[in-house]
Amino acid sequence: MSDYDERIAPEFVNHNAAPGTPNGPEGQRQVAARLYEGFPDMHFEIEEVFVADARVAVLGWMSGTQEGQLGLSMLQQLGHMPAPNG
Repeated sequence: MSDYDERIAPEFVNHNAAPGTPNGPEGQRQVAARLYEGFPDMHFEIEEVFVADARVAVLGWMSGTQEGQLGLSMLQQLGHMPAPNG
């Protein structure tokens, strides 16, 4: 996560982030920390990347074993969910 400042634009908006998450690299650090806390063995598979002008959307899947709450009631279950990002 140390290279987020170099790789993520300050104006980047993650439309899937929890309410109150800041834009830019700091917001992505928070999103990643929450995800790794909830799914320490998570893995992402990217199917497609869509680019239009200055907008990017990613279609992919996240899988892993849920070990933390993340605001969800399921614990210790294998998770596999779509992971749209953009």
